[in-house]
Amino acid sequence: MKNSLLIYSDNIAIPANGGSTRVLGKVYAGTDTTKPVIGVRVQFSTNLGSVQIQNDVTDANGYARATAYGGSKNGSMGITASIENFSNTLFVSV
Repeated sequence: MKNSLLIYSDNIAIPANGGSTRVLGKVYAGTDTTKPVIGVRVQFSTNLGSVQIQNDVTDANGYARATAYGGSKNGSMGITASIENFSNTLFVSV
């Protein structure tokens, strides 16, 4: 069974020049979000600003964590979380 991935953010919009939002990636087995998968490496990336990773390996609840920073430019920041066979992107306005 392949793992799947959801991505969450605390905010839908952040200010440029110092704005940030917490990002969670949740890895789960197949299509059952109640079955977290432990020990999976999650890669975070963004097209605008930067991402600082807190933990890139999923914990006992299936979560990996990062913080996304808006940087100095306004726009739509796409934050992507990726695992071996799947990726998911959310968008935050900066």
